[in-house]
Amino acid sequence: NKTYKTWILISDNTAAEIRGKILTRPVDKVAVKGKAKAILIHEVLALGENETPKLRKIIDLTMLGFDHYLAMRFQQAMDCYTQILGLNKEDHLASYYIDRCKGFLFFPPPSDWDGTYISHSK
Repeated sequence: NKTYKTWILISDNTAAEIRGKILTRPVDKVAVKGKAKAILIHEVLALGENETPKLRKIIDLTMLGFDHYLAMRFQQAMDCYTQILGLNKEDHLASYYIDRCKGFLFFPPPSDWDGTYISHSK
């Protein structure tokens, strides 16, 4: 949570189990310190019954932006995250990804990059 300035992060497996009941969005593909295998993590946003059109748009844009990011389409990812900031100027995850994508536009990852972020702390 410290890295992304989020409140609650869950694994992809947990997100799949609660789909429909709890609203989440993808955050990152991470390999934590001491682990070789990466996992997809999600941010918990709200109970499913509290979905609003604005929240749905943020979730959909995050999913699209993250897909672009993983495909190394960093400008398109930035465009999605910028739209999120237009809906919620305090969205820390969107700001985080805009900065990360800017970095990759100047210093692209290697061609065999799979999107995994290596966390150096737990």
